[in-house]
Amino acid sequence: MNLSKIATVAFAIFAIGSMAEARRSCEGRECRSEGKFEAWGEVPICLDLAVIDTHLGPDWENLGVNTITSQKVAEFAVDSNVADGFKLTFSSAGGGRLNKIGGSGASAQHIDYLIDLDQVSGTLGAGTVEPGVMSGISLASPSELDFAGVAAEPTVDLTYDVNFSMNPKSLEAGTYTDIVTIQLAAL
Repeated sequence: MNLSKIATVAFAIFAIGSMAEARRSCEGRECRSEGKFEAWGEVPICLDLAVIDTHLGPDWENLGVNTITSQKVAEFAVDSNVADGFKLTFSSAGGGRLNKIGGSGASAQHIDYLIDLDQVSGTLGAGTVEPGVMSGISLASPSELDFAGVAAEPTVDLTYDVNFSMNPKSLEAGTYTDIVTIQLAAL
């Protein structure tokens, strides 16, 4: 036997031995040269509403005597990361009226008001659309304002002034009050 045949046979035996060794390490399963894994996490829904400040101006001292136009009574801020937008619901315990506390004729003594919302600061998420009606809102029944759309970015510290407007009316002396509730929900 010549040397080149011996080298060829030795190489062939080495190659066969190596393949057998490789097959033994993959016994009972398919050998692969690639693997994958999934990394994931969740971002929780953020819907936050904060009433920042309440103001009563000088016109409130003569309630019913003077016309009150866009008098700031509160300020609120919204944060939302909900992709489909959010809804604000305004409701009034007094049915959109400042009602007289106690005294004679308390059920009849009231003054109707309307609210306006004026954006002060913050960012409405790109793709979210502000509702068409933001002024002259009656709270005789709950009023819903949809900030709808497909938000590409979150709404951050979107701040509005809540302003009251009311016409003069002859009223009995006393204290007139209402409680307005603002609720925030995902669409």
